[in-house]
Amino acid sequence: MNKDENLYIPNTEVFTEWKGWLNNRISSNPDTMLEMLLQCNLTKFEEELPTMIMESLSYFDITDKTVETNYHWLIVGILSPVRYHNYEFLSNREAGEGRFDVRISPNTENVVYPVSIIMEFKVCKKNKKNNDNDEYEYVESSDEEIKYEDEDEDEVERKLLQKTAEKALEQIIKRKYRTGVRTTKLVECGIAFKKKHAYVLSRVLYNKWVEKS
Repeated sequence: MNKDENLYIPNTEVFTEWKGWLNNRISSNPDTMLEMLLQCNLTKFEEELPTMIMESLSYFDITDKTVETNYHWLIVGILSPVRYHNYEFLSNREAGEGRFDVRISPNTENVVYPVSIIMEFKVCKKNKKNNDNDEYEYVESSDEEIKYEDEDEDEVERKLLQKTAEKALEQIIKRKYRTGVRTTKLVECGIAFKKKHAYVLSRVLYNKWVEKS
């Protein structure tokens, strides 16, 4: 019996395979993205979330009938483990004059990152009538509204997503979703979805509430 019970990588070939597998596992890892938000690494988060949406969702996951719920629960699944690190995680709760989609706040002063997070989601839907009973915000668009001369379809879609994400950020202010936030640092994200595409706009604010330059 071999007394050396430590595990080790036997050769270079196995090491190369293991390293490639590990790198793939780290890419768009939900835990990593949560850390990006808590650390206020927003530029990286804005890059990684759309990548995860594109790689993770199937077109069968985002049919017209269920698309809003599926986007929302994907984000909940990514961020809800924060509850195990002394943070409160809330989804679809009232605050101010409306109802935010997601809010994260420290439960105690003894947290590594004393930051709160507010997220608002919007789904780009073309020519969809408003439904007052729906808890999601729809952004209606028409060909005239998003028409840009001499631009290809991908660029038009990008601008539509960006405009929608801007509206999500505006809603956080308009409906006073910051009400009750007690930390001196706040991350806000407006996220727009359209099929397998996502666009994230985010900002970090300090001291009630001045945006970091």
